[in-house]
Amino acid sequence: MDRNKRILSLLATLVITLACVPALPAVAPLPTQPVGAVDTMIAGTYAAASTGTALNITSTPTPRDTLTPSRTPTITPTATATIIFKTPTLFSIGGGGSSGGSSGGGSSSGGGSTNPNYSCKLIKTTPAYGSRLARNKNFKTIWRVVNTGDIVWDRNSVDYLYVSGTPMHTQSLYDLSISVAPNRQVDLAVSMQVPSKKGTYVTTWTMRVGNETFCTLEQKIIAD
Repeated sequence: MDRNKRILSLLATLVITLACVPALPAVAPLPTQPVGAVDTMIAGTYAAASTGTALNITSTPTPRDTLTPSRTPTITPTATATIIFKTPTLFSIGGGGSSGGSSGGGSSSGGGSTNPNYSCKLIKTTPAYGSRLARNKNFKTIWRVVNTGDIVWDRNSVDYLYVSGTPMHTQSLYDLSISVAPNRQVDLAVSMQVPSKKGTYVTTWTMRVGNETFCTLEQKIIAD
């Protein structure tokens, strides 16, 4: 009897306890996917992945090494030294003119200039080139020359002067006594003195206009 009471008591307690528990909300049923939906999603994902791969393959980046340089360096050539050899022009002494008679060769005339405007020809030398004269004797050398150039020898601009050899003269520079036209002649006189010692002496003179010389003249004296 007591046992049955206890069982009834427990059942009553259980019923009261269950009545106090709140009711749970109804759970919404999961949506039903149509047939083939999963296959469609997989195909779309594959197509998107293929498109991205194709873009990566066809896009070719420009290498930095192939960029065109903005400035081309300029190479400056090294200057090469040029050496020019000049052959000196020899000063002509001797030949080209007639002698006024001598015992040791003829006197010279002409030469000394390449300018055709100024040239001469020796006609006569007095005393004769190579004459023998007493020592210390005073004498006068006269060169008779012809103007073979193209212009007049102006007495105010043309002179004649000593250039080398034994200085037997008493005056080293003279002006022309007259102006001399082409193909005309003039006497160029120089006062001289024979040296005091025996020997052979040569003196050289020339005509000059400005800085240009022409018509080289010589006199040779043998001192006895």
